[in-house]
Amino acid sequence: MDKAYIIKDSWRSTSRDYTEGDLLKKATIALKDTVNSRVTKYYHYEDVTIFPISDSAVFQRFQGSKIVDDTFECIRRKLFLSLDDNGRVNSEFQASIPTGNPDCEIHESLQSCTIGSTSSAVNVNNIPLKKPEYRIHTRLVTSTYGKPIYHFNDHLELLVAFRDAIEGHRNLYQIARILHRDISLYNILIGDDGRGFIIDLDYAIDTGSCQEKNKVQGHRTGTLPFMAIDILLQHSAHGFQHDLESFFYVLCWICCEFEGPCGTPRVKGCERKNLIAWATGLPENIGFMKHGMMQQFDYVMDTFSPYFKSFHHFMRKLHKIMFTAGRIKHDISYEKILKEFQDEINRRDDETLPTNFGDLRIVT
Repeated sequence: MDKAYIIKDSWRSTSRDYTEGDLLKKATIALKDTVNSRVTKYYHYEDVTIFPISDSAVFQRFQGSKIVDDTFECIRRKLFLSLDDNGRVNSEFQASIPTGNPDCEIHESLQSCTIGSTSSAVNVNNIPLKKPEYRIHTRLVTSTYGKPIYHFNDHLELLVAFRDAIEGHRNLYQIARILHRDISLYNILIGDDGRGFIIDLDYAIDTGSCQEKNKVQGHRTGTLPFMAIDILLQHSAHGFQHDLESFFYVLCWICCEFEGPCGTPRVKGCERKNLIAWATGLPENIGFMKHGMMQQFDYVMDTFSPYFKSFHHFMRKLHKIMFTAGRIKHDISYEKILKEFQDEINRRDDETLPTNFGDLRIVT
């Protein structure tokens, strides 16, 4: 039987000591003896090479050596990214940009709210253009694939996938010594076996590298709606507990933004403005708003879809062990959170569980 692979093309910053490929390769090697690592697996990684531009005839261009495809080469090819006054891509350029589920307006706002390295805009002929930033076209091939977490089939699959993804994060952090730093709606997948795993190490760091840790002190990364309060407010360096907080926000988001299974979005116009506000505005303002909402978490649960009404008791318990006075507890542990998920999975023993789920016990 032929094996499927996933190819991811991206433009990486040169400011990082380690590329996503470097970190994922390290993780795959470190977790090779871990049964069900719950982390996507490395297969291949490379910088993409192209033939350089030449004034010679086309056939002569293919006689020369290839060069790395980077942003300088894009500039030489006169490729620019035109932005509007808010730094968003102008409408005439958007036809070729995927926007997720067209029936769910909130997906569109998520496309542009990832925080990482940024560059300022410049004006050319009164047209705002993104200031050139040196990035290299890279290609990553992985041997693990799945569907987005919000395409779960039922309550139990969602809970199991979340539990698995948190276990994968623990393996990545404690065994491979890599901190993810961008847990979001799109970085948790469900495999063919119904089990969850995490992907995307674009913003991850090697916690064993002092140089890498020092370079990211005070540097915010993540996807706005799911970023931890302390990171939004820049009150502390990014730690594993902040990623655990992000898992909590992803689950809240799913409960509020989806009608139920299979990625079905809430009807447009339904009352969930607070959650939409997590995706817009200044990071500091979002941080203060989240802090207030975590102090009054029952109001957040009031916006849950009816399908998730049975999650209220579980989410209230999860919130209690994770937060104090609206902020993440710094003594929180993987074990406490995994136990809550496991208890809820066990409690739902009346729900049918496909046999291909395998052993649902936590691997310690």
